[in-house]
Amino acid sequence: MVIEVGNKIPSCRLHQGNPGNRVDIAELIANKKAIIFGVPGAFTPGCHRTHLPGYIADYEKIMAKGVDIIVCISVNDAFVVDAWGKSAGAENKVVMLADPAAEFTKAIGMELDATPVLGNIRSKRYAMIVSDGSVSYLNVEPDVFEEFCQIACNAVQNGLNSKVYQVTAQKLNVPSNVIKNSLSGLVHLFSESAKLSLNEIDFQDSVLTIGFNEDAKDSLLKTYKQILEEVRKNLSNVSLSVPHYRNLEWRFDIQVASRALRQQVEPRMIFKLTTMENDTPVCKLLQTDTNNLSHMVSKLEAALAEMKTNHCRRIVRNI
Repeated sequence: MVIEVGNKIPSCRLHQGNPGNRVDIAELIANKKAIIFGVPGAFTPGCHRTHLPGYIADYEKIMAKGVDIIVCISVNDAFVVDAWGKSAGAENKVVMLADPAAEFTKAIGMELDATPVLGNIRSKRYAMIVSDGSVSYLNVEPDVFEEFCQIACNAVQNGLNSKVYQVTAQKLNVPSNVIKNSLSGLVHLFSESAKLSLNEIDFQDSVLTIGFNEDAKDSLLKTYKQILEEVRKNLSNVSLSVPHYRNLEWRFDIQVASRALRQQVEPRMIFKLTTMENDTPVCKLLQTDTNNLSHMVSKLEAALAEMKTNHCRRIVRNI
């Protein structure tokens, strides 16, 4: 359960300095006005360059506003967190606490599955103001993947913007072409799914087939539902108006007699194909011989066979 404004901070013993020094976070901030902020990990680029140094640099200003204590919590072992605090100059300013098993982080619903990047469960970036043990203000940084989905949503609606690549790349400390490729992939996923009118179940199946995990699936589905109607509307406005079938009449012609005994008999098929173009019927006369007719029949049979596959049935069902 995610902690909310008005909730009490749960009692949990965290490590300060070394594993043997346990501190109960609820007792530490009791009868005080405290700022508690959590980070994914010590020495990670964003946390090391921006988050912790920001509190250290503004320590005097924060204290002047009636804050009694500033607490930083990271899902690392106590030795790493202690070393990080000393290297950043946090001594006597920010209380550095380690949550090695993420017990406190899970208790307030701020756990983050960072296994692909950091190897285990970590903490979301958050900050809260706590007065007398109760949360009076809470700010949680959006999940990186959810933020990506929202950027992709904007890109579907307004087009991809090179400035977005650069800003996001700087924020995540990765090359801009990685951001560009990732966003292009998400935009393609949302656009094609909306174009095929995939329902929620089929969209989730497709996402899992691609290789996304359950958490990513939920974020993708949330964004897909958000933009589905608008994407379909936009696609219908820009889609090409192509002719479609209305009727087909045919006649089989064959020469039954000839003065030239050696003349080869060549049967002919004449078709009168009627299509609709912009609500107007258009008739076209077509003629073919047996070889081309056989070729067309084989292609149509292959198309009919393809229509029996699960992929095509799914598309037709949603259409």
